[in-house]
Amino acid sequence: TMIDQVAFSAARDESRPVLGGVNVKVSGAQLTLAAADGFRLSVRHARLDHGLPEPLDIIVPARALTELGRLLGGDDDEVELSVTGNRTQVLFRVRTADGETVLVSRLLEGQFPDLQRVIPKTATTEMTISRSELATAIKIASIFARDAANVVRLDLQPGDEGGVTPGTLEITATAPDVGDNKSQMPAGITGDETHISFSAEFLSDVLGVLKSDRIHLKLTGPLSPAVIEGVGVEDYTHVIMPMHSVR
Repeated sequence: TMIDQVAFSAARDESRPVLGGVNVKVSGAQLTLAAADGFRLSVRHARLDHGLPEPLDIIVPARALTELGRLLGGDDDEVELSVTGNRTQVLFRVRTADGETVLVSRLLEGQFPDLQRVIPKTATTEMTISRSELATAIKIASIFARDAANVVRLDLQPGDEGGVTPGTLEITATAPDVGDNKSQMPAGITGDETHISFSAEFLSDVLGVLKSDRIHLKLTGPLSPAVIEGVGVEDYTHVIMPMHSVR
């Protein structure tokens, strides 16, 4: 569900309470869910069957939205949302084939950050690759990366400009007592050669919620946020911060 694609990016510690929630915005018939923990962010858009007469901007605890997601099973399920007059609670009325369920949650107070300012608008390196192949390679690399802060390094080598030779992605994970685990795979890579490191867990998380067969990775250097999107998907964006490489 769209909840699954966003809620995992919410913060798990309570040092900044608003980041433990999901920002729910409604403008007309446009619904936007957004979450961020300082290291990654997810934004998902959808059209509502019935829009709201006034804009809505609330922060719902991620746990509550995750619970709502568990109640939803089919495409025909309906959710009716209402907020109390003092804007301290939200009520979700869920109608499924099994009946009706009401979920009530408190709302988080505070100002949710403007995530659109964080999402990079340009890229110096872009890669298109099979989602399942990348997910499998990251899963294997993460076994070796456990003792090295769970960091994996991605080396992106572009192909030639004519497209005769494909680009190459090399994934490296270092285990202090075992050595390096390296895997290579062809990928459509354009722009600059780039070396960048990420949390294996964070990569696996987003690859697990994307549904498209191929994904698009946009980079602007080894120290800048990276954008991950499904190829042909315009309603979901994930941004992930790089890690310092352990070599």
